Amino acid sequence: MMTQELKSLLGSPAERLGFLAAIQAGLPAVHFERISRLFQLLDLLLNLLEKKSLSIAKLRRLCFGAPTESARNVCGQPAAGDQRPAKAKGHGRNSHRRYTGARRVRVAHPALSAGQTCPACAQGKLRQRQDPAVAITVTAQPPVGALIHELEQLLCRSA
Repeated sequence: MMTQELKSLLGSPAERLGFLAAIQAGLPAVHFERISRLFQLLDLLLNLLEKKSLSIAKLRRLCFGAPTESARNVCGQPAAGDQRPAKAKGHGRNSHRRYTGARRVRVAHPALSAGQTCPACAQGKLRQRQDPAVAITVTAQPPVGALIHELEQLLCRSA
């Protein structure tokens, strides 16, 4: 809901129409048309603000259009024959198996080993997981190289 100060400053819709009728005779038609459209815009914006469904971002888009000049925003949707082929799905990262020439370094757990009692539950025994955790370091010096660290992972049987 608008505050009383704003309502008194802008006047009621009837007062705005009365103002337009009073100045119509003294202005050229072009100027009167422009002022009339400004008052219509004011009424539209006040109605939108009273509904509280208009954010500042939506108001900016409504007044100034799209923030970028991409072809989609300027020209609309492309024709059916002008569409590009869809991009291949995936995250764009390579698996450690793709680095065939990389040097592999096995890293054992610094404090624990397979067969020891689990420090968390003190009941079960630790066993080695089949697949290690993998960390890849790629060096971008010519030639491009990679170093794969295979980190030992231990798992408690009782947990």
